[in-house]
Amino acid sequence: MITLSKVSIQFFTPAHTNDKDGNTAISIEVFNFDRTKIVAKGGLFAGNIAFPDNGTLSPLYAFDAHPPNINKTDIAHGSFDIAITPVGNDTWVFTPILTLMFSDNSSIVYNNYSNRVVDQDGATTTFVF
Repeated sequence: MITLSKVSIQFFTPAHTNDKDGNTAISIEVFNFDRTKIVAKGGLFAGNIAFPDNGTLSPLYAFDAHPPNINKTDIAHGSFDIAITPVGNDTWVFTPILTLMFSDNSSIVYNNYSNRVVDQDGATTTFVF
């Protein structure tokens, strides 16, 4: 059985849009196909670094699959939520790059998303893969 071993995420912030403030933290939850099970989760991270709006990629953040032994077929057509926890006001325009890594050393990269906007009033957005 091929299982999910890790999830990584990177963010592209387009030039001349809205950056992520240095004190705004991010979280991610990755779900199976019917959103009944969280298969990976990154608690608050990146709360000490700004993502400038100059058309660059963020650092790469990686998380272990949890719980272990999630079958690759169980996460086909899954989804993930990106949420921000700003200190005060923050509006961020970004595109995620999600990579799922498996026990057989294969991986799938999802990077065909359009720009999304999150802010202190709409702090969570969902992506389907």
